[in-house]
Amino acid sequence: MTSPFEVDQDALQSLITLVNAYEQDFETLESQLTSAYTNFDSGFMSPMKSQLEQTWNDLNSIAQQFTSKIQEVKTGLQNLQQQATIVGQVTF
Repeated sequence: MTSPFEVDQDALQSLITLVNAYEQDFETLESQLTSAYTNFDSGFMSPMKSQLEQTWNDLNSIAQQFTSKIQEVKTGLQNLQQQATIVGQVTF
């Protein structure tokens, strides 16, 4: 009898690895961008400063949403990997 659950473990692991790398790269970029913006903002004087700050805050909000979605994807993939292990699915 064939299991209704099939997954290519190698492809799944590759996907998890790439999502992890993508997350780490994004975190590095976000950290560098925040540092650069903080350095810039400390000496920036302009009537447009509040508009720029609002845009920056919007960007940070989007980055937080992105980080949250990446976590959801990682959790889903890891759960799938655990289920595949429990079912005893072999790599094909």
